[in-house]
Parts: sequence; structure tokens; C-alpha cells
Amino acid sequence: MVRKGKGESRDQGQHTSQSAKVRLPALPGDPLIFSRDEHNISRKLIDPDALKVMYRLINHGYQAFLVGGGVRDLLLGKKPKDYDVSTDARPEEVKKLFRNCHIIGRRFKLAHIVFAGRKVIEVSTFRSTVEMESTKAADKPLRSDNTYGDPETDARRRDLTINGLFYDLSSFSVIDYVDGVRDLEDGVIRIIGDPEQRFKEDPVRMIRAIRHAARTGFAIDPATYQAICDHPERIELCAKPRVYEEFLREMRHGASQASFRMLRETGILPYLCPFLAFVEERDARWQRLEHVLEQFDLCFKHSQELNPSALFATMAVAYLEAKSLIMHDQEVGGINVAEVWSSAPLKGFYEHDFAVPTKFPDIDFTKYYHYIKNGYLRYFINRLFHQLGVSNKECERIEQLLVLRMAMFEVYYGISKITGIETRQYLGECLQFMKILSFDHYTEHCYRYWHNRCKDKLAGRKPEAGKPPRKRRRGPRRL
Repeated sequence: MVRKGKGESRDQGQHTSQSAKVRLPALPGDPLIFSRDEHNISRKLIDPDALKVMYRLINHGYQAFLVGGGVRDLLLGKKPKDYDVSTDARPEEVKKLFRNCHIIGRRFKLAHIVFAGRKVIEVSTFRSTVEMESTKAADKPLRSDNTYGDPETDARRRDLTINGLFYDLSSFSVIDYVDGVRDLEDGVIRIIGDPEQRFKEDPVRMIRAIRHAARTGFAIDPATYQAICDHPERIELCAKPRVYEEFLREMRHGASQASFRMLRETGILPYLCPFLAFVEERDARWQRLEHVLEQFDLCFKHSQELNPSALFATMAVAYLEAKSLIMHDQEVGGINVAEVWSSAPLKGFYEHDFAVPTKFPDIDFTKYYHYIKNGYLRYFINRLFHQLGVSNKECERIEQLLVLRMAMFEVYYGISKITGIETRQYLGECLQFMKILSFDHYTEHCYRYWHNRCKDKLAGRKPEAGKPPRKRRRGPRRL
């Protein structure tokens, strides 16, 4: 991408007369305009359904821009996973134009246009800064945001500069209000506006900044990074479903290992995963978790979708089956664990002094299964993931995966004779996360045994049972 000088880039008339077939719509403010010959975005690279949505809005007299991560990924030469459209049409007006449209959202209404294959094109109305200005004095997240504005205010309401770019389909131009193109070229993750204020409005932006830095390999702007490190506890003010959604994105975008390291460095990780708050890097639990995260990233690179239950079950096993668990009176790195347990990030996690075994041997599954049968595992899973807002139904599913995995181990090693494992409901998910954990020979051998034994059932075909029985020949029919 070629970036022109400051004075030349801001001359809208010069850009539109050179390369745009259609004049740019009237834009407020003084944005940077990059014409078609100054960027690499082509209509051939954009999803046809997203083009259909924008063309219909433009043909009915509305402004419609491709925004957010779609523009960012196209400028970086990547294939976008989602396509978002921003317009001056209200959600009710968008619904009148598309019969396959659903309006969602309470804090800010959005129009979801659903196409074949459950593909969703999200259409949002330009947001205003009125609500943002009214909450500057309040030290709490923004709760209501149903006020509408123009392209400039909408761009300045977005989280990161690299996500605040617009692509105008009518003139094939990139519109930049927040200097996001320069940050893309320099490899910088920067929050739009004052970091302290923007993180106060929505603390989830801290996780988004870390995720984008891990995915792109960009460096976080010093002011943005310092604001994250100063107030990581603000993440507790967010609704848990939003934290859960953002955490899943961290795990399923191919950069979970780098994301976890940055979450640990900035101090956010104790507020998401309290059980990792006092685990050092040389600890066996952290090393196993690092290996698990590396496997998550490999699955993403090979386009293998991981179920959320399998993700959390893998994390739970990586923690449970580590060689040692830290007890009350033990010190790690000069830190008294008893004091750490009473700190704010861990408050509510260790509410009860429940009995836990001091060690989980590599092959002694009888003790481990004893705790499962006595209801200890469900309680432990709820305590592991309560900060992330994992539902009770999801915790129950995680427990069933771990119990099924333990039953598969017992059958393979001859500890017990459990029947009907091939017909269990979550067999595929269990084998999926067993494959991720197969970095020791015990798990690897067990996984191979059950994978070969159940591959016909998982593939959806009946197992071969030899030759079909021979039909008995009938004699002549009697009258």
C-alpha cells in the first residue's frame, strides 16, 4: 500500500477525480482518503453476500461501508472471517429491505442478515459520541448506546485504530478517520482516543487489544499497554457472557499461546483463570498448558474446529493431571499461597477448604476416578471456570467428557470392564481433546486404540461384520 503525503491524502477532490468512477458521498470531518490505486482491496476479495447487502443499501439511497476486521484483514492480505457493514439506515429500515433480517442487541441494536449456510452479515447504524461523553465522569462501563451519528463519530467509537477503517463500495476508496492505515504499516495496536477512558467504558477492549496483538504480531502502543497493566481488575465489571465470548475468540484464532502469555504479563489472567494465578512458568501445570495451547493453534492452522467443551476439558485435564498441586502452607517463588488465595482475583474461587489429593500420579487412575465418583470433579470444574461465566450446562458437559475419558483409560489398561463406550454421546469430542493431550505415551496409546476401534462409528458407517449370512433356499410353493 502506498501512503501519500499529508496534504495530498486529505484532498478528497483530487482522489475522486483520478480513480473513482463515482464521487464519494458527503463525509463529515477531514478523513484520509485512499483511492483504488493506493490499496489492495478488490471487490473480487469481498464475500458476494456482503456486496449484495451494501449494493441494496446504496441503491435505496443509504450510505453503506465495509468496516472493522474485514477491511483490516483485506489490507493485510488475509481472508476475512466476518464481514460487517455500517450504514446510516436505522435497524428498522434495514429490516424492511431484507426479509432475512433479525434485529438483536439491547445495548446497541444490530441487524443480522442471515444467508445460506448460517452465514451472517452484521449491519450496524453509525453510532454517536453522545453516550460516551455522558459517561466520562462515571467509573463504570457503558450500558446504553442506542444513539446514532455519522461515519466520523462511528469511526471514533470503535476500539482499535486498525479496526476503524471504512471501505466505500461506490468509489472503491478506503476512508481513514483514526490514522489506522499508518498503524497497519507500522505494526502498532493502538486504542482510539484516551486508553484510560475507553477501557473504563468497555473493559473487554483490553482483551481485544491483546488478541489482535497476538494474532498479527504487532506491538501494543505504550500508552495502551500501560492502561491495561494499571487496571486489569476492571474486567470483573463486564458481563460474564461477553467475557466468555472474548475468551473463546482468544482460544480459537490460532494465537492462544501468545495471547495467554500477554494476558499473564498484563495481569488480566488471574481475573479470567484464577487457578493459574500463582502458577510459575517452570511449574508442570504451566508447561502442560503451554503444550495444550500450542495444539490449539495447530488445529486452527489445519482448519479443525474445536468445540468449547473440548477446549475447557483439555485445560482442566492439563491442570488436574499435573504432577503436583500447591497446598496451603507451601511457598512458590517467595509468595505465600495462603495470602494469594485471599486476594481479590481469587476471592470466591477457594471459598471452601475442600480436600484435594497432593499428587496425581501418571498412571494411578483409581484415585482420580474415586474423586470423580464422589462428586468432587463437578465442584472443581465449576470453580475452575466460574470467572469466565461458563454455564452449568457447559460444566456438566465438561464433566461427562472427563468421566468418559477416564472410563476409556480404565478399559484400555484393564482396571475395569465398562461396556457401551462406543455409543456414548460425546465420544467424538472426547477423542478430539484426547488427541490434543496425547503428549505422553499413556494417553497416546489409549487414544490410538479407541480411535481405531471407533473410527467406523465416527465416520457414520456401520462396522464390517464379515460376510452376510447366506439366505436359505426355498422349495417349490405348495398348492
